Amino acid sequence: MHFLWSLFTRKPALRQFARLDAQGRCQAFKECHQPPTGEGWVEIDEIRLSWMHHPLPARAVSAHALRGRNGTSRWLPDRTPNKSHKTRPFP
Repeated sequence: MHFLWSLFTRKPALRQFARLDAQGRCQAFKECHQPPTGEGWVEIDEIRLSWMHHPLPARAVSAHALRGRNGTSRWLPDRTPNKSHKTRPFP
């Protein structure tokens, strides 16, 4: 009987997540029902393998992923270049 009821119950949809490093580059993808534990995971609308080891496009981040449960914004890595690194001109 349990099997029969399971045919008619709706299962939660899988959600897609991307793990970003400190520079905002995508390091991994994961598809699951609950958000992954650990730092650097953001919810995305879709998984594209071409994003691996590249900065995640802003359009890829899910709209509701940017808002926390209480309406506060979640952390996303800063994508501005490191200004502390100084370049020297060639002689």
